[in-house]
Amino acid sequence: MNKFIKIFYIATLSFLFLPAFAFILNARSYRIFFIFLLSFFIFFIMTHLKTFYVGVYQLYRKTPFKYFIYFLLYIIISTFILCILHIYNPISAISYLFQFIFLYILPCYLLSGFFIPKYFNINKFIKFFLIVLFLIFLFGIIEYIGKIFNISFIINIQHFLANERTLLTDENRILKRLSSVFAEPGWLGGFIFLNFPIIYNCCLSPYKIFKNNTINYLIKKTLIPLAWLNILFTFSPIWLIFCLLQIIIIFRKKITQSILNIKFFGYASTILLSLSLIIFMIFKLSNIKLEYNQIERITKTIISMASFETFVIVEPSLASRIVSYINLIRLFLDNWPLGVGLNNSRSLIIDIFQTSPVPMTMENLNNYKNALNTGKMQINSSILYLLLAETGVIGTFLFYLFIYKNIKYIKYINCKLDNSIITIFSKGIEGSLFAFLVYTIYDGLIANPYIWFMFGMVISYYSYYINICYLQKNIKRENP
Repeated sequence: MNKFIKIFYIATLSFLFLPAFAFILNARSYRIFFIFLLSFFIFFIMTHLKTFYVGVYQLYRKTPFKYFIYFLLYIIISTFILCILHIYNPISAISYLFQFIFLYILPCYLLSGFFIPKYFNINKFIKFFLIVLFLIFLFGIIEYIGKIFNISFIINIQHFLANERTLLTDENRILKRLSSVFAEPGWLGGFIFLNFPIIYNCCLSPYKIFKNNTINYLIKKTLIPLAWLNILFTFSPIWLIFCLLQIIIIFRKKITQSILNIKFFGYASTILLSLSLIIFMIFKLSNIKLEYNQIERITKTIISMASFETFVIVEPSLASRIVSYINLIRLFLDNWPLGVGLNNSRSLIIDIFQTSPVPMTMENLNNYKNALNTGKMQINSSILYLLLAETGVIGTFLFYLFIYKNIKYIKYINCKLDNSIITIFSKGIEGSLFAFLVYTIYDGLIANPYIWFMFGMVISYYSYYINICYLQKNIKRENP
């Protein structure tokens, strides 16, 4: 039984990293990951109820999981109040609240927080995690080559693994944008940005990760270049800039020291010239006009910032977000104490957009016109602004308090652990939490499963730390 549950768990965990792989039925998509996730949790709770209850209770007492519970309790209570005040439809509120808690966040949080220590040695999980990242990035490069040379076999595989593709545009096809197993190139960019601290920490550490020398060398030497190539060929300037700034912050001390070294300029110039030549050749091979490349796009974006009307034309994607940010803030100011309720902003924002103080992009206009028929508007926004509008000041405060407690907790654990690849990985998670703070300002959905899985990795270190303390106490007893 335990062996079956472990296999079931590993399968569920694997599907987490195929976020656009879905079962299509009657023009509706059902993500395979959620099907496995719900099945796994129902089966485990039915067969190991006491183990589950005791384990979760310990997490509540000893880790930041308690702040997650406080956030959930607020969401439930505020939703109940909003229904009484007739701000939120009770049926819609209960339906989405159930999905939000028992599908999108709680199971994803416990998938790592509770089950990783149970079914994975922490060293094995680190190996599993890095191999998965390697395969995602490698497949991204293969996908891009397939698009350049129009290799139907590769394109069909990519369409199969990411068949829930709802956000592709003509621009994506013209530019042959890389998205790997994700439904949209920008989602891949955000995923890489969140994981860069872990990738750099592990790949540049002096510790051996894999017993096999070939695999160890392959992963540690190629994972960073593969990640950068994936970022580059998503053709998403904002994620490229974020990643560059992130790396500058990570290596700020080394960069300051290297600037004073003459050899550094020689090596840096050679590498940059080589990369520029490779990129130029790739553009030529793929028949992409150079006026579409990232540098040109970034330059035009900066110049257009003097006028928002021009900015809307030059950088419609970012402009659409800014328009959404502004109108969500207006919705928040009208409902600042409690917000309007989870997912309820999509209905109430329609009237707000009617009097938008800034020009709407074509994307905003199309979403607005569709909303007049459907009653719900597609909003390109970020976690921060959606939280403000939907949960108010209190909910937003509780969420960011939860993030702060996670950072504080992982810092505490890092101070207690001895130097090893486990500590290096843990410090990478700490860096990813800081990256997430930036991520919440620009992009993201509060119901993104991977975000909660990442928070779960923080509390998974509780079990590991307890085991270390137990071993240390036994060693002291044996050697007084």
